[in-house]
Amino acid sequence: MEGRFESTSEIIHSVRQWISLICRDMHASTHISSFDLQVLKSLNVQAVLSPNRRCKTITWNCPSAGWVKLNTDGSSLGNPGASGIGGIIRNNHGKLIHAFSSFIGIGSNNRAELLALLHGIQVCKSLSLNYVHIELDSMNVISWWKSKRCGVWYLEDF
Repeated sequence: MEGRFESTSEIIHSVRQWISLICRDMHASTHISSFDLQVLKSLNVQAVLSPNRRCKTITWNCPSAGWVKLNTDGSSLGNPGASGIGGIIRNNHGKLIHAFSSFIGIGSNNRAELLALLHGIQVCKSLSLNYVHIELDSMNVISWWKSKRCGVWYLEDF
């Protein structure tokens, strides 16, 4: 601060306090490098270490005979932000029938998830695939599909 003089020990104390506050507010998933841990240790500042992550095995199961499976996903870098969609259609042996991905402009994650599903359904229709098992990870889109109502004004036209 201008016009104020602090001793070296006061400055070090202030820096420690400031870093301690930052460490306290870090999320448990924040990754800290070993060098940063050494610096924090030398300043006698306790770091919040992220807990061990638990792995969960995700499996893909083939659809029943005569059916195909459509898996879709949408994402947005920011919300709203640059968005993209993707999907894959496989037969009951797991063989690839069709895959797609596309940049869809700036939008929300929900818009991307919904457009991914709609595009996937359009592809299935264009390929005359009538027995389609659909898998996606958006609980919002699943809820909208089941209720036959989106509830988000800017997505209602889809």
